[in-house]
Amino acid sequence: MKHMYVLKRVITVFILSFFALTCLLCTPGVKYDSYATSDVIASGTVGTCRWEITTNGIMTIHAGTIRDSGSFDVWSVDEKYTGKESYDPSYDGWSSVKEIRTDGTIIVESAEYLFDGFRDAKKMDLSGLNTSRAISMAGMFSGCSELSSLNITSFDTSNVTTMFGMFEDCGSLKSIDISNFDTRKVTDMSTMFYGCENLTELDLRSFSCNNLNIATWMFKDCSSLKKIKFGKWDESGAEFPVDMVNASTGELYYAEEDIPSGNGLTFVIPSEYSVTTHPSSAKLSLDTYASLTYTGKKITLKKNQLKFQRDGSDIKVSDSEYDIVKKPSMKNVGIYEFELRFKDTTKYPATVSGWAWVNPKTPKISKVKAGKKQFKVTWKKFSKADQKTIDGFYIYYHDKSADADDWKYVKASKKSASKTIKKLQKGHTYQVVICAYKSVKAPDGEKFTVYSNDSKMKNVKIKK
Repeated sequence: MKHMYVLKRVITVFILSFFALTCLLCTPGVKYDSYATSDVIASGTVGTCRWEITTNGIMTIHAGTIRDSGSFDVWSVDEKYTGKESYDPSYDGWSSVKEIRTDGTIIVESAEYLFDGFRDAKKMDLSGLNTSRAISMAGMFSGCSELSSLNITSFDTSNVTTMFGMFEDCGSLKSIDISNFDTRKVTDMSTMFYGCENLTELDLRSFSCNNLNIATWMFKDCSSLKKIKFGKWDESGAEFPVDMVNASTGELYYAEEDIPSGNGLTFVIPSEYSVTTHPSSAKLSLDTYASLTYTGKKITLKKNQLKFQRDGSDIKVSDSEYDIVKKPSMKNVGIYEFELRFKDTTKYPATVSGWAWVNPKTPKISKVKAGKKQFKVTWKKFSKADQKTIDGFYIYYHDKSADADDWKYVKASKKSASKTIKKLQKGHTYQVVICAYKSVKAPDGEKFTVYSNDSKMKNVKIKK
């Protein structure tokens, strides 16, 4: 009888335990994902949301509200794990996060740079984020270089005004499903996909860009991008109002014929919408300047003295394409403003202003004499008139046995004609150049230092 009683108790306990476990597993809201069986290695809060990281590399963010983002300290960690009140995602601790999940509804009022710093996360399922109140998604995933799987199909972007750098440097992403994006209020998409080097195709047919002001480098360095599908960007259907971008160079184009052939990138545009034929702002941008040398006489600006640049790169502009309509009166060392008027406004702006730099005359080294751990450099002395055009001289010298960039310098007064450089290495050979300088005020009131050309280089070997 005693054995039967014990057996009945064991069976009863087993049945009750099994029933309790079954109820728990079937209870709504209780999740038993893989992270539930792992040990928690860190936990904390973001906004009012609790989060934890487990040993299998999964971060789970629980229901709550994120009202402010844009800085690392929005993520706070419990002291029992770090001993610190604030947790900087740039610490090695964030490198343990390989996957991010959501649990429940998370109201996001600011998504700016929210996940910036999770550089080792490979997967993010953010289906629990309610972004209907978010105004900024700038840099939201910037720098997530290992991210290869991203679920943001539930995002409500109807109030977002900036997507600047949203996916910048997400170099492992091969595809992004953003077919649900509402972009009617977005004004800035610049660098949105910059550096997404593994993206092969983008479907932007849901995009509407009525308010878009800037899209610079939107697809720059997307070296694998082969096709971009566009939709009803302008609800009026009158034109296609957004710059198209060469993925390999980041250059902007406006007219369809301006897309260079052979770059492997295809733009798919609905046939019912036309493409504007005027050039983009990037095509119109132009910088011009002239670098001249003081002669003591009046200098007349000439076309063959002008240089032109676009986006920091030199370009050629024919003399016949413009006129100099404002010529400054130039005699003294300084910076002067001039103005050009272009004839073809489909290629250039109607007018462009530039600066002409009149630099000091170039000094000439007479000789460099070596001594014991020193040398003396002598140059042709400037006349009293020329001295009035400068503040002094720079003498640059370089030990040829040192790094190529390791140049040192000393100053000399404008009335001087020699300078001794001491504390040098015995038996070493030094290179020496000299230039004149003067501090001047530019046409906009800003102060600059203008320099002459360097003198011819001289070599001198220090006595042993």
